Amino acid sequence: MAINLKSCDVDPKQYVEITNHNLKEINGIEREIAINNLVKELSNVSKIEYQICLLDLKSYLMNSYSYYPYHLRVKLKNILLYTRFLISNFLHSVKPKRPKQIDLIIDDWTKGIVFPFYGEELIGKLTKSYKCEFFNFNEFKGMNAIDVFLSFFKFIKCMLLAHRIINKHRIDLREYVFRSFANILSGKAIRKFYKPKLIISGHQNGFSTIKAKAAGAEVVLIPNGVSGYFGDTAFKYADHFISIGGKHFIEAASKFGCSFKNTYSFGALRVHNFNKKTKNRNFNIIYDLLWVGCGVDLLSDYSREGYTIQAECEAIKLINKYAAQTDLKVAYHCRHDDDVEKLKKLELFSEKIEYLPPTYSEKTKETKNVYEAVKESRLVMSSLSGVCHEAFAFGKKFAFVNMSGNVYLNYPYRNAGVEYNLSSKISFDEFVDEVKNKEVDPRDYIVQNPDYVKDLICIIDEVIKKY
Repeated sequence: MAINLKSCDVDPKQYVEITNHNLKEINGIEREIAINNLVKELSNVSKIEYQICLLDLKSYLMNSYSYYPYHLRVKLKNILLYTRFLISNFLHSVKPKRPKQIDLIIDDWTKGIVFPFYGEELIGKLTKSYKCEFFNFNEFKGMNAIDVFLSFFKFIKCMLLAHRIINKHRIDLREYVFRSFANILSGKAIRKFYKPKLIISGHQNGFSTIKAKAAGAEVVLIPNGVSGYFGDTAFKYADHFISIGGKHFIEAASKFGCSFKNTYSFGALRVHNFNKKTKNRNFNIIYDLLWVGCGVDLLSDYSREGYTIQAECEAIKLINKYAAQTDLKVAYHCRHDDDVEKLKKLELFSEKIEYLPPTYSEKTKETKNVYEAVKESRLVMSSLSGVCHEAFAFGKKFAFVNMSGNVYLNYPYRNAGVEYNLSSKISFDEFVDEVKNKEVDPRDYIVQNPDYVKDLICIIDEVIKKY
């Protein structure tokens, strides 16, 4: 039977039904002979376990149908991928200037993210004990020219297998085959030049596991935040997954098809780092309610599966209305330098709200660490920002305002009674009063390990000792 996947570019209210449908369809793709043969061949070429290769394909399908369905449409231009394979990969056939054997790679997936995310404590201990290399792992392109030539005929075989899938399922996986070979070849180059034992990444929704396994390394995945339960968080693999949350977060990862060899509930690394840095500092309560922006460009036509900019604007309207009719002090933590200007253009600016500058700024020296703002607030709210979850780790009251209609948006907290949404039977004012007094048992949601870095180093030590 042909695989029938549905696009998520629809009304967010339909998101749950479509997501469950796609999860069910993708979960069983290995039963299709043509797809099974392609995965087997990719596993043989890469020397990576079949199940890891299968998860990678499932992740690609889920992500493509969520955001980039055109990748899976049958396109005549994909016949050019044969030529592109040789030209592109030979162009990237370069060796690092100084090949060296290292212990681990620390993924700098966004320029300048290393110290703000991983923290000085972890980086200091790793660089003291091990030979480390820092670079954007996904962007590494160096390949061995001989490997490119020898793999070309295997590439052709996989492309022919992908063509058979087109005939039955009308799903074009030739771009996926091209991408997989690029990751396999660059992973093999990393293995040859660096021989890493371990790769650490905080890029949970975009890290290339195939490249890492082709490099012969184990993967430690540390989520950099709480992602919405979208296509790019489904069907992920890691040898060691450091969960940002407790039981309900691990259950959510399982529901969305993830498979982790080892899972540890340590909490949020950034929360740990902030607590360490400010352990001798007292924070006074300044704000009764803090709204944390979701990071989306407010003037864009942003629309990802299950969430739109319109939903964010509707949530801001509720906050503005609440601030206008209360004497309580309300603050809005901006994510961008120009958020206030954009709020004014959208007529969403409120004189009753104090607007705090972003945590980082390229235009001005005026910044406000969002965790400082959280510490200075009684109640923290957002539409889908992971800061709400992290506020819970700080012991704060928190709540989500989800006006999208997608009940999966803050999935782990779906039964906690801390989300105001389109189905809420009470007014927003009543909801705010309710969550102010609500006690949520943290045990199933947040496990903030005070020895986060110490215990993470123990895991890393055990992995490296095996080699």
